[in-house]
Amino acid sequence: MVGESMVEEERRGLEPLLLQELGLKPRQIKPLRSSFRIDEYEGSTVLKQSQLSLDELQFITECQSHLLQKGFDRFSAIQKNIKGEVAIQFDQKWWTTSTWIEGKESDYDRRRDLEATITALTQFHKASRGFCRPLLTERFLWKKWPYIFQRKLADIDKCYELVAQKERLGTFDRLFLQGLEEAREEAKGALALLQRSKYDQLMDQEMRKGGFCHHDLAHHNVIIGRQGEAFFLDFDYAIQDSRLHDLGSLMIRVLKRQRWSLKKGLRILECYHASYPLQRQELLLLLSFIFFPNDFWQYSWSYYFEQLERAQDFHLKRMRRFLERQKYRRLFLKDFAGKL
Repeated sequence: MVGESMVEEERRGLEPLLLQELGLKPRQIKPLRSSFRIDEYEGSTVLKQSQLSLDELQFITECQSHLLQKGFDRFSAIQKNIKGEVAIQFDQKWWTTSTWIEGKESDYDRRRDLEATITALTQFHKASRGFCRPLLTERFLWKKWPYIFQRKLADIDKCYELVAQKERLGTFDRLFLQGLEEAREEAKGALALLQRSKYDQLMDQEMRKGGFCHHDLAHHNVIIGRQGEAFFLDFDYAIQDSRLHDLGSLMIRVLKRQRWSLKKGLRILECYHASYPLQRQELLLLLSFIFFPNDFWQYSWSYYFEQLERAQDFHLKRMRRFLERQKYRRLFLKDFAGKL
């Protein structure tokens, strides 16, 4: 039996010695997106190879401990291993274990799933209050929106400089140029909104209260439990910043799938506001966040500079989809601004 188990573990890309060091005794191993589900007789655990530094992993466990202290436990928590550590280094890689959450991935096109996610997010944000760890600067985004917007606008300009040097344009180059001027206009508009707002003053107030964002609310990072409640997975991108960062990101994720429906956008806002009210000035900041053409920046930068191991069609499909939806997005931004 032991021999068969070791062969099965090796077949799935896991070293039996790693499992032994973590004290895991798998009955069954199931590959997940970027990790493994380890089923033992006592229950299930998620095993993951982490790309983060030990300091970043410690930051995440501190965030999670803070949530637990505030009474919020609807998330997959990193567990300390049998050595009392948050991660173990094996074959020059860090490995973590976390709790398994039973349920299904959230479907943001379903009203119940979306509202459960928003309600849980308000509770998450409330529970995060009081947390502050300024020493981890790369995770400290308070008051940095103007800098981030300016840097991304500069990145878009760098992409243009690269395209301008080409003698022959490819399909992606032409798509990029098709959306360039409108994207630059929107980026500058988002910066102008920040400059006219009370961003610095509001962020000073927020910093004193403390808090953090999940920062990766993809549907597969939200699990809907048996009672319809939402649980959060994967804190790898957690940051210290205004809750508006999470709310704005969630709205963009949902709305670009719904042809930027104003009704859907207002419903998301109403659902969040009902549980955790927003000031008018915060709504203006939220508008600036959504106004910035982040997808155009991301798709362009990843194609020209990140050299991701993706097929050409992947990049083309993303950019075409963004450009096709721009007319709906622009109409939404106009109408949404009029409702604030």
